[in-house]
Amino acid sequence: MNTVEDLTGSRWHPSAVYANDVSVEERIFVEFKPDGKVTGIGGCNRFFGGYAIEGDQIRIGPIASTKMGCPGKFELETSFFSALQAAKSWEARRHDTHVAGCQRPAACAIL
Repeated sequence: MNTVEDLTGSRWHPSAVYANDVSVEERIFVEFKPDGKVTGIGGCNRFFGGYAIEGDQIRIGPIASTKMGCPGKFELETSFFSALQAAKSWEARRHDTHVAGCQRPAACAIL
């Protein structure tokens, strides 16, 4: 069973968002802070928000971000923020591979 300790203090790099692979070269990640806050980079902009966990259920957001313009990054970043906020459950798998699940599989982030 997953515990808050499995998630707290961790940094996740997505491997896919909305069924689209994310290159390892992309500068995109989310960190789960011990104080119930998330921070990270969405590909261009820094972001922050809150999260709450109850068992295997997770709620992330609302997410706010800086507003820098980065050509070619907007779609991935918007999708990443959407997928994080749509997450309903989470699961730790195989040595630090994590999945943020949601109600519609096409709207999930695989981290």
